[in-house]
Amino acid sequence: MRQLYLREMKATRLYILIFTVFIPLSYIMNVPSIGITIWIISGFIPLVFFLDSQNNVNRFLVSMPIQRKQLVLARYLFLLSITLGAMLFLWLFDAVAYQRLPYLILQSMTGFEILQLFIVNSLLLSIYIPFFYYFRNFTRAVTFFMLSAVFFIYSYAVITGNPLISFDDPIRDFLINITNGQSIYLLIFSGIVLYLSFRLSFWLFTKKDIL
Repeated sequence: MRQLYLREMKATRLYILIFTVFIPLSYIMNVPSIGITIWIISGFIPLVFFLDSQNNVNRFLVSMPIQRKQLVLARYLFLLSITLGAMLFLWLFDAVAYQRLPYLILQSMTGFEILQLFIVNSLLLSIYIPFFYYFRNFTRAVTFFMLSAVFFIYSYAVITGNPLISFDDPIRDFLINITNGQSIYLLIFSGIVLYLSFRLSFWLFTKKDIL
């Protein structure tokens, strides 16, 4: 398991370096880093599957005495640890940036906001990883990934930017109470969803023929 995890780390080390550069740049340029963080972390998902597809890694690994469950688990642990590490890096750099860069306009991120960002990224991992195990062709999987991401961004922009679209006060208050005051429940929920996602991905991988 340790070797599988280190394999993922070694294969994506350049992308990790890009992340550590982009976050400081976003602060220097006074650009909100939340969206950039979500996009970069989400980008790890197609990246790891792309590297496997290009190098026929799965064909090699399944020929070895390694259970497919270990392959899937190592990938989930790697992506989750990357997400956690990115949140800690963002939190620490955010605290330093607001002491060293007095021209920043945006408010410093709180630990609560970092936790919410971690939950959002965990849910995105839970949603998208099984699709990459479901599609037998990487191009189809990444096409679905890009189209769905564009759809979500467009829908969010339309809902938040259209004054004709509004929610009833009870519904809005309910959503605000959940996101602002019940983060522990959201964290538990995201953990349950992540586990179910892992089980689904493992099942899909066992049914998948490695050509």
